[in-house]
Amino acid sequence: MTDADDAGDKLARSFLESQRLNRLAVYVSRGRKFGALTIDAVEDGWHATMKAMSLAPSERAHRDLNSEYEAELELRGSKPPFDSAKEDVERYLAATKKIIEQRMADPDEWERMEDDLVRDLESFRDEQDNAH
Repeated sequence: MTDADDAGDKLARSFLESQRLNRLAVYVSRGRKFGALTIDAVEDGWHATMKAMSLAPSERAHRDLNSEYEAELELRGSKPPFDSAKEDVERYLAATKKIIEQRMADPDEWERMEDDLVRDLESFRDEQDNAH
């Protein structure tokens, strides 16, 4: 691995971690919608949203709600119970894979997605540079 590869890997990992922390911060700033629920109720909600995502993977509201349940779980030191939702997770992954393959087949859409990712990474890198 070259220094450029290491720098790119570090940037991508930092970007993903920043996105995760941002999701947590937004969830907390909105008042921890699920903070009063028991852990069982949070896990049940996560299961319900995973099922909803698996049936309608393009529906943003399902993904947003799932992210909120995941944030609550993380704040409690828990992880989403993926093992107990294998069928829904597999259905969701298969559906999203199909969507990605369809988009990859369209060169204009693929280029737009790449441009968006590069723009996001460059913006993140610039923010990091300005913070130091």
